[in-house]
Amino acid sequence: MIKYNNIIKYPIITEKASFLREKFNKYSLYVSVDANKYKIKLAIESLFSVKVSPINIVRVKPKRRRFRGVVGY
Repeated sequence: MIKYNNIIKYPIITEKASFLREKFNKYSLYVSVDANKYKIKLAIESLFSVKVSPINIVRVKPKRRRFRGVVGY
């Protein structure tokens, strides 16, 4: 059994996400790295009892930073 609570972590609460939610009824969520579109769709439909239209996924690569001579992300 898949635990859907582990797939969806928390919502993105920014000004841009609020604009998308109000104007276009689109929600922004942080999800698990190993989740695909199908797993995300099942998790949202089972947890919130809604019908999900197409899902868009963006994977943002971390930026490389240097702090006091130590390279990190």
